[in-house]
Amino acid sequence: MSMIRAIVVDPAAEGRLGIGEVEAPRPKPWEALLRVSAVSLNLGEVRTASRAEAGWRPGWDLAGVVEQAVADGSGPPVGASVFGLVASGSWSELAPYRRLC
Repeated sequence: MSMIRAIVVDPAAEGRLGIGEVEAPRPKPWEALLRVSAVSLNLGEVRTASRAEAGWRPGWDLAGVVEQAVADGSGPPVGASVFGLVASGSWSELAPYRRLC
């Protein structure tokens, strides 16, 4: 099991957010794996984090470089720079990515 650093909800941390070690994401067959290089902070994520359960990983949008391509080759190739939206968890070193269009 590979571990990465990520921002997680931690009720004991100031502002309820802390840096923790979490299991690296395992992309689904239709997802690529990104090495995250940039994220944004927005009010919706901050509000969600203020009431989320411990361990929840915030982050909806991201930019990064494809580290592992989609299994069927339908997505961007390894090394491609991409940006997009995810359901959660972009505030981390690695994140799964699904091309939306």
